[in-house]
Formats: sequence, structure tokens, C-alpha cells
Amino acid sequence: MELKQINTRDSQYYSFVETLLVDSFPKNEYRDLCDFRDYTDSNPLFHNNIILEKDQLLGFITYWRFPKFTYIEHFAIEKSVQGKGYGAFSLYLLKNIISGPIILEVELPLNTQASRRVKFYTRQGFKLWNNYYEQPPYRSGDDFYPMSLMAYGDLQNATDFKDVRNTIYREVYGV
Repeated sequence: MELKQINTRDSQYYSFVETLLVDSFPKNEYRDLCDFRDYTDSNPLFHNNIILEKDQLLGFITYWRFPKFTYIEHFAIEKSVQGKGYGAFSLYLLKNIISGPIILEVELPLNTQASRRVKFYTRQGFKLWNNYYEQPPYRSGDDFYPMSLMAYGDLQNATDFKDVRNTIYREVYGV
């Protein structure tokens, strides 16, 4: 299994990523697809990766590399192969590639699906931060959305939260 960075010229892979993004996330949790394409091709901080095993497309993971941490923006495994360990192994591969702290957003664990997601990331070594956090809107006219941050590695919510939040707001959301 491997993570392979792609761009829009990798048409078969890119088409899969875009379809899985739209199918896996509510519209308020991803940017306009034109912007997504632009970031994929021209933003050096943004990494769009296909997850594959041999020729089978399993999922994708996008992340931003910042000096102090990496931020996972989107991560999805194709429904037909969920529950087979591909998600956990993908994060294992990513942690070995990055070898530094990782941050991601999760929905507040207020329903079964959100709670399961938090438990999944906890099993992968992430810690849920208890600071109040809102995801900025991706689109004009949308509202901020209450979320939580989870961290893997050498970051502490008591000392690093504001810097992490401000970096994500500025670089990812343009706020």
C-alpha cells in the first residue's frame, strides 16, 4: 500500500479523489472544487495524495505542511473497503513520511458516527483537544462550524492551541 502525491494531470487518480471528496463530506466541509484543483496544482504547502494498493484506489488524504506541524484537511477511504484496516495503515504511512506533529479537525462527538471517528483517531495515537474551535467557512455566506482539533505528536493544547489555530485559519482558510 502507498500514498502517492497527485495533481490534476493524473486524471484517473484526481477524478477518483474529487468524487470521493464530494461523496464523503458535506458541502460546507470542503472548498469549491475549482479552488481545490488550484491548490492541488500550485500551492506548495498543500499535498493531495491518493491511497492505493497495487492498482486499487482505496482513498485519499490531503494535508498541509507547516514548519511546526502538518494539518490533515481531508481523509477518506472508499466505502467498499472501509473497516479493513486501510485507514489505520494510511495514517501509519503518513506518520512515517511526516515524522512530526499532526493536527486534524473532527466533528464534535455528539452522535454515533462522530464518536466512532474520534475513537478511530484516538486508537491511532491522536489526542482530542478540549479547546473551543470552529472551522471557518470554505464559502462566502457559510457560517463557522463547531469542530474539535486532535493532535498527534509533540504538541500540547495548553501551549500550542492558539498558534495551531491561527496557522490553520490563516493558511488553509484565509481568515
